[in-house]
Amino acid sequence: MIEPTADILIVDDIPDNLRLLSGILGKQGYKCRPVPNGALALKAVESEAPDLILLDINMPGMNGYEVCAKLQADVRWREVPVIFLSAIGDQNDKVRAFEAGGVDYVTKPFQPGEILARIKTHLAITELRRSLRRMNADLEERVKHRTGELAASNVRLRVEVEERKAAEEQVQRLNADLERRVEERTEQLKASNRELEAFSYSVSHDLRAPLRAIEGFSAMAVRNHGAALGPDGQRLLETVRKNVTKMARLIEDLLTFSRTGRTELVSGRVEMQELARATFEELVPDPGLRAKIDFRLGDLPAVQGSEALLKQVWVNLLSNAVKFSSKAERPVVEVEGAVEGEKVVFRVRDNGAGFDMAYAGKLFGVFQRLHGETEFEGTGIGLALVQRVVERHGGRVWAEGAVGQGATFSFSIPAVPPAGGVPG
Repeated sequence: MIEPTADILIVDDIPDNLRLLSGILGKQGYKCRPVPNGALALKAVESEAPDLILLDINMPGMNGYEVCAKLQADVRWREVPVIFLSAIGDQNDKVRAFEAGGVDYVTKPFQPGEILARIKTHLAITELRRSLRRMNADLEERVKHRTGELAASNVRLRVEVEERKAAEEQVQRLNADLERRVEERTEQLKASNRELEAFSYSVSHDLRAPLRAIEGFSAMAVRNHGAALGPDGQRLLETVRKNVTKMARLIEDLLTFSRTGRTELVSGRVEMQELARATFEELVPDPGLRAKIDFRLGDLPAVQGSEALLKQVWVNLLSNAVKFSSKAERPVVEVEGAVEGEKVVFRVRDNGAGFDMAYAGKLFGVFQRLHGETEFEGTGIGLALVQRVVERHGGRVWAEGAVGQGATFSFSIPAVPPAGGVPG
């Protein structure tokens, strides 16, 4: 039996909708609690707070806006993410949904893949916020227990608290600004997926300020009061700083992933052989290190697409090949491409760690990793970004490999049309 990964409250006055959503989410391992109206939804939240709420807008008795307003008014439920569901796609309704405290708005009828992607993204954002709060709480607790030894750092601690308050106020201002920008950019946000990406970008951006505060004051504590902290105290603060660096990298990768979906696709002829060569040389700038890698670059056909976005594909695939083959006696990275019909198929092959094909379906998901972080560093976003870029170009991406025998990542891109033809 699949263990629930998250508790999701589904609120809709139409039984068929409740059954449909419960079926879709249940197959993914989510714990679903369907309720038919707003009053029962509030009782369900009071009984046990869910991880996320799917909330229909138009319901008899109490509509979705009223339910969300009551949740926002109670500090216990204020941070539970609410995704509004409605058959109406009017922009004013969307703005009202965000003003009521919702994190997203999905227009019926929706695709299962779309609703699952939105749920997964908002659960990930919520977990990032919780993780940051836990780190802050842990740091405060450790400082509190060492008050006697860190008497001289009390002034800086008070400054840190004020910085955090200022950061929280900035987050509120940025969230308010997000609502304003949703209205201003109505014409640009033609697809609901674009709305989700804009929201994810802003939230990830907002998380940078408190991370900088934690890093800055931790460094000051070590630099100015290292002797008073002692070896154990210094080790604890160094652990905090390492985790801050890890989360900052994760947020930066999330921002890159979000920007990729929102970047305008300016199509033109792209010389893939030169792009792949230049990317490899940028990734391994040291000639000595480059000489240790057997880099085999075949004749790559040109394609029709965005050079800036396609470079992200080469950056991620080549950096992965270099990284996962780094423990081989003689690392080999081979790149080849061939025209197949109206598309060009490219392959990046290495002789590195490889992977179990039983888990191939997880490779291109956000935050999915098949190797431990102690073996190979990474955030689990690079291949998801590759898939997004390739699909925006009308292609697809897939992988083959075996544990200890290397891996091959392939992707297809429309070929350059013949003279006088129409670009694909």
